[in-house]
Amino acid sequence: MAEFRYASEAANNFVGRLARELQSENDVRMLSFYGFPDEGGWSPKNRIEVSEQNIHFVIRRRGIIGVLDFFRYQWKAFRLMREVDYVLLYNYYWINYAILLFARLLGIQTALIIADHSDTRSCVSLFRRFLAKWAERDYRHFDRLILLSYDLYKRFPHPQKLFFPGAIHMQDYAAFRYRNNKICRYLYSGLLNEVTGIDLYLSAIQKTSLQNVEFWFTGRGPLESIIREAAQNDARIVYKGFVSREEYYRILDSVDIVVNPRNM
Repeated sequence: MAEFRYASEAANNFVGRLARELQSENDVRMLSFYGFPDEGGWSPKNRIEVSEQNIHFVIRRRGIIGVLDFFRYQWKAFRLMREVDYVLLYNYYWINYAILLFARLLGIQTALIIADHSDTRSCVSLFRRFLAKWAERDYRHFDRLILLSYDLYKRFPHPQKLFFPGAIHMQDYAAFRYRNNKICRYLYSGLLNEVTGIDLYLSAIQKTSLQNVEFWFTGRGPLESIIREAAQNDARIVYKGFVSREEYYRILDSVDIVVNPRNM
């Protein structure tokens, strides 16, 4: 799959493997929406890679014209859905909220892969809470749910749901052991933005006077510059950049605690 600046490497690898498996025996149409063009994440190289993989895509533009891109995406989705028998979504974002309506109109079945979910408690603004509630309501209207987390599998009732634990290759982590470092190292790896709770996590770090600790970050996102600035002002904060999978494993082998601040 094409590599984008703010894409999750784990998600990119999972979707890439899934697409290759599906394409081996099926005629597959792929549609994507890219929402970070102004942050430098979209490049001619990405455009070539996406085109070579026959991925239909819409890029969100800055300002009011971005509203038109929303409708462009809906039109592309509707046109593609007229050619298929089944729709498979990876996570359920606001840009796809019309998919269920299109599926009913066209009489095709839908399945949703849920890799992660932000509930209303993790949303600060009223609008985001509304979107989170909308998503939770719509989950039960998909014909099938495929959940990559057992906690999510238990949480969302559905007559046709599947827990798919193979999304994470546990053998990659089999050699890791508990550390005995003099310095306790915390690691966050992933998208650096408000949705993943990075702003709250940084605020919590700055409020603590803990010594003999380090807070490591990897990944990219809109808050990358804030992480870099925090690392310059606080020796306990270490930004490792956007790392390869191999480098991620080396980093993981050096830390004590992995942090997920999404629902702080």
